[in-house]
Amino acid sequence: LLLDKVELLADLVEAVAEGHPVVSIGFSAGAYCLTEMLALGRPHFAAMALGGLHGHGQPGLDEIPKKRREGVIEKFEQWLARVSKHPGVAGGILAMHAEDDPWSPKRYAKLGFDAIGARNKDLGFPRVRLTVLTSGKGHKYEDEAIWSKTIFNDLFTAVGWTKSKLRGSISVSYTHLTLPT
Repeated sequence: LLLDKVELLADLVEAVAEGHPVVSIGFSAGAYCLTEMLALGRPHFAAMALGGLHGHGQPGLDEIPKKRREGVIEKFEQWLARVSKHPGVAGGILAMHAEDDPWSPKRYAKLGFDAIGARNKDLGFPRVRLTVLTSGKGHKYEDEAIWSKTIFNDLFTAVGWTKSKLRGSISVSYTHLTLPT
């Protein structure tokens, strides 16, 4: 974990959001990064979608070359511990993962989704809503996982936006941005 990088990204997102609800979407390493910001406790996420999630490390050494095995299990356990203490996502967490993902096996991703979902439920928020995809594309299923109008509608509904606000392309505008030094 590179905590200083996670904090820097959280600073950036908070500055751009200017107090508005943060709705996030991430795939693969982007999904992992969002879980680290969630564990950090900032920004405050109103809703999120995670596709192709992989944690830091993995719970076993299968298929890990000997030269890369050091710390793999410990990193994964530490990641699970961090995400198990997140402050909650009131609008819910949508998760999509392919049954046949060789890069991030579903059985490992599910451990992360379960930890995040259990914490969210303990806080009175929805568990993770996991959709298992049959992609046949290995780890290259980003379009099906997170770039669908259905996912965007679900995320926007979670923060109280109506479907009528979702027309054409989605854009974000801001007048100024001051990053912390």
